Amino acid sequence: MKTLPLLALFATAPLWCGCEKEPAKHAAAKPAATAAATPAPATVAVSATVAPKTATETQTKTAAPTPPAAAPDTEMVPLKIEFPNVNIDFLNAQIKLPVSYLTSVQVRNLAKTPLQVPKGIINLARDKPVTSSDENPIVGELQFVTDGDKDADEGYEVELSDGPQWVQIDLQKPSAIYAIAVWHYHRQKDRAYKSVVIQISDDKDFQTGVTTIFNNDYEDTLRFGAGKDLPYVETRYGRIIPANGIKGRYVRLWSHGNNFTVGNHYIEVEVWGK
Repeated sequence: MKTLPLLALFATAPLWCGCEKEPAKHAAAKPAATAAATPAPATVAVSATVAPKTATETQTKTAAPTPPAAAPDTEMVPLKIEFPNVNIDFLNAQIKLPVSYLTSVQVRNLAKTPLQVPKGIINLARDKPVTSSDENPIVGELQFVTDGDKDADEGYEVELSDGPQWVQIDLQKPSAIYAIAVWHYHRQKDRAYKSVVIQISDDKDFQTGVTTIFNNDYEDTLRFGAGKDLPYVETRYGRIIPANGIKGRYVRLWSHGNNFTVGNHYIEVEVWGK
């Protein structure tokens, strides 16, 4: 298990309850900055007192982009994801958002229904380089995003500053991507991350050839267009997003805080492909 002394930095947002910052995994120096910070665009305030709206059964699926033509003899198998163990599963978690969202039970049920993917794909993200819009994370190291640890204990996550932030994984070569799994934070119930956008590109600056496979930014905070995907309650099952063989070298994941704190957290990201 990785440990790190407590980092005493705390942030609050005007509309969301504050939360104590989490300690980092170890006391290693922060990695050198590899990407410029992205200016925070204007946001629209949302009331935290709106009654919760759970998703209907027809809203639970995430529509992936149209995939490239697959070889007719490709053998398809269920994607096997290893989920972390936790003491409590938070299956009755409820949150307050102004839009419909996936409950913890719906997230679990989706995870228990594996995607069909080509046989032989692997987690391409494991131990691959990670950069971020935040040059100096408040907690943790950027490499924690792809180190294979999904534990819920303190010190297993990286925390970026408030405002819109991204992490980016370099797969080091163009690859066919069939699924992306992300665990933001599953140590506490009743948490959903805002403006979650997942993109794939061969351009490290994401200026050209960008494919968006997930967007729940219903306020269009990031200016990519209002998202149609649903926010979801964080659990140990994370969120598994189909990509259907979209090709690219880089994967970028955005967020803009959550319904509990202004922080942006990542415990692990997996990119399944070949």
